[in-house]
Amino acid sequence: MIELNNIEYCVSKKHLLEDVSLGIKPGHVTALVGPNGAGKSTLFKVATGELEPTNGSVHINGKPVPKKASRQRAQIQAVVNQSSPLNFPFPVFDVVLMGRTPHIHHRESREDIDLTWIAMHCLGIEHLAHQSYTTLSGGEQQRVHIARALAQLLNKKPDTTLKYLFLDEPTSNLDVMHQHGVFELLRSFAKEQQLGIFIVVHDLNLAAQYADTVALLKQGKLISSGSPHEVLVPHAIEEVFSLSVHVLRHPCRECPLIVPLGPSNDHKMQVSQPVQFNINN
Repeated sequence: MIELNNIEYCVSKKHLLEDVSLGIKPGHVTALVGPNGAGKSTLFKVATGELEPTNGSVHINGKPVPKKASRQRAQIQAVVNQSSPLNFPFPVFDVVLMGRTPHIHHRESREDIDLTWIAMHCLGIEHLAHQSYTTLSGGEQQRVHIARALAQLLNKKPDTTLKYLFLDEPTSNLDVMHQHGVFELLRSFAKEQQLGIFIVVHDLNLAAQYADTVALLKQGKLISSGSPHEVLVPHAIEEVFSLSVHVLRHPCRECPLIVPLGPSNDHKMQVSQPVQFNINN
């Protein structure tokens, strides 16, 4: 388990995170939601070890997270950032194979090659194996990076080591079908591989449908965390997002269905005078 204990993060005396405590459990999908500027990316970076908290602690499998990245940590933790710039025309297969780097000694083994193909199959990108990464669409590139992260954590042999996958807005460039496909895949991997998965996501319905735990963040403070039914309730959503909603029972799944009604009355945009557009010079 990854434990975030009383996390504070300050920049120039400004609190970006304040007394945040959260657990990321193996076999569970934890979704972090909140409005822009809530501190989601900062908490994500603290959880992955990219940022050191000003106060508080992060423990992974009962041990403090080391200040420096290490091969051992990379073998149990993979990260997919919101954007992963790569400007070299590597074949897609080679990009996914990079995920095996923490496990490779001298040169890749047959197992590394096999696990790379398995990860690509999971994301449906085997047909892109020999294509240059730089020629792909944004959505295809994102699927390549998710496959790379999966390849980093997969193991052919029985393995009881607890592992974790962090994803920051992993489906922002994907169409609706691939969004749900990726979330279905992540959920199944969490259960089958006992992965602890931590996802920053904007879409409340994706969080409701696929997460075991939802953490609601506002202005650097954790408002609530728990099951989607416990957290994604109308008054909490309105408090955090300034959005009026109906929360219904999903007609096909055991999860809430959030129906936006529009900005709450206190936060509707006001236009003092009609706006006129003159398209004639």
